[in-house]
Amino acid sequence: MGVIYVVAAVMLWSAVPLLIKQVAPPFDVRWVALLRLALGAGFLAVAERFIAARPRRRDRAHAPWSWPQRAWVLLGGAGLGANYLLYTAGVARTTATAANLIVQVEVILLALWGLLILKESAPPAKLAGMALAFGGVLLVAWNGESLAALLHSRYFVGNMIIAAAGFGWSFYGVSQKMLLRTRGVGETVVPIMVIGAVTTVAVAAFASPVSRAPTPLEWAYLGVLGLVCTGVAYLLLARGLQLLDASSVALISTLLPLFTMVEAHLLLGERLTGFIVAGAALIVSGVGLVVVRPGPRP
Repeated sequence: MGVIYVVAAVMLWSAVPLLIKQVAPPFDVRWVALLRLALGAGFLAVAERFIAARPRRRDRAHAPWSWPQRAWVLLGGAGLGANYLLYTAGVARTTATAANLIVQVEVILLALWGLLILKESAPPAKLAGMALAFGGVLLVAWNGESLAALLHSRYFVGNMIIAAAGFGWSFYGVSQKMLLRTRGVGETVVPIMVIGAVTTVAVAAFASPVSRAPTPLEWAYLGVLGLVCTGVAYLLLARGLQLLDASSVALISTLLPLFTMVEAHLLLGERLTGFIVAGAALIVSGVGLVVVRPGPRP
């Protein structure tokens, strides 16, 4: 079941760069990051209230927060806020496909932190799956026009910002996983998301005002970006992190660029090349190794 949660979250995330490009024209990218996090935090707070009202809630912890747990919340929230600010700014300076390829650095880092910090197991099947999946990501990136977009000087700054954003998200992932060892899903996701929103406030204070009045469709895109692709997605991810180890979640997340490319093919008419098909086969094979033997639960 944990695999289903993570795959569903990844599917929602795959639409993020496309939505950001739709709402970026009237909004400063810093406002986009802040509004996205604020909407996501609001959704999660409401969802947590609903879950808490249900009888026999199994993931609710009554113990007071310790200082190490608060430190993980601050680290996770700051990392998430930095990720949203940098990722939004990077997407505005590069292509959507390139963004979701480069951001896979966060997947590699989360898998690494899972092994080094969380002391998760690394059986041969998982290591082989990681090698196949990451090789597939590289093969997809080696895709004519996509590679040109990665290396073209026009996109260089945006690509570097996207890579830096991956560090922030990996800090969120390891913090969320560490907290889920002793706390419930709702009570950890909400404060982390709130801290992330607070992190963006200081930066958004220096943002430019809207260049023009947003259209109703652009407001709708922003709502989907914040409520669905952020709030719902992170609730699903937290459930997945509760059931799987961090390195497995990181590996499954390598499906992200594939979903984005399929969407671009269907919505924008972009051509699926042999590199993409071969890379997809490697990524799916790598994920399959982890799904069959996901390792022990923490």
